[in-house]
Amino acid sequence: MSIVSCCTVPELTPHLAAVEKAIASGVVDANPDARTTTRQTYEIFIKRFSNRVEQFHAGLSSTAK
Repeated sequence: MSIVSCCTVPELTPHLAAVEKAIASGVVDANPDARTTTRQTYEIFIKRFSNRVEQFHAGLSSTAK
């Protein structure tokens, strides 16, 4: 979460695939603390990358949605 919140959008843009992959796997993690942190990260992602949210959400598994 800290990387998504502290880096600038231009700094994060080249790494969005990794960020999205981490969010996608984190929301279905067995650890409830990991899921909580991932949801918080996703909220930041939504605010900072609103133009990618629909595409990202469409690619999530039904469990992750």
